[in-house]
Amino acid sequence: MTILEWIFIGGIAATILLVIFAIYSLFRVVVHSRNLNKLPKKRIKNPKKRKKIAIRKRKLIKARKSALIRFILLLIMGGMTAGGSFYVKYYQSMNLTGTDSDSIAKAYYLLRDFNDQVELAKVQGDDQEKINQNIQYLSRSMASYGTKKASEVNTKEGQLALNRYYKAIMELGKNANMKYKNFFEDPALSEEYITSIKKIEENYEQPVFKYYKVDEAALKEEK
Repeated sequence: MTILEWIFIGGIAATILLVIFAIYSLFRVVVHSRNLNKLPKKRIKNPKKRKKIAIRKRKLIKARKSALIRFILLLIMGGMTAGGSFYVKYYQSMNLTGTDSDSIAKAYYLLRDFNDQVELAKVQGDDQEKINQNIQYLSRSMASYGTKKASEVNTKEGQLALNRYYKAIMELGKNANMKYKNFFEDPALSEEYITSIKKIEENYEQPVFKYYKVDEAALKEEK
């Protein structure tokens, strides 16, 4: 579990405790009010008894006031804690987890490195064996995205966008891995895959970047 998930669970637990204490405080308000109502309404002639009742009344009024203040404060604290917890949950659902963030960054670089190698194969530049090895390695790395699933703490919409992106990367890598020896000698195949890469960037990568506000400029700088 992530730190944010622990914070959310802790916040909910704290909210429940605060609500329980608030209910207990409200119960005490009711009890003190009932005890006040049980006190004699008529003036007592006996001075000692009258004084005793007056002291008892002041204590009950003070206790009821304290319980009421405590109830209000606990209720406010419970509401703030609950609000904070659900904000953490919302924030987490709208932002990438560490695992998904790493997967997206890796996919970004894999796609562009793969594109570079396919471009080299298209113009038959550099060493054929080296290019084939690089394409094979990159293809297998992309094919491994078949095991990746978006974190369930994300929104359904966010999970769908991520899983589509991961699947597109996986399918591209899986298909390329079966043809990695053909790119160097078949410019048409290279062009086909270059087009596929652009489609993945436009149709799957950009929606993910837009939804999660990924800083593509920062990724470019790191590359």
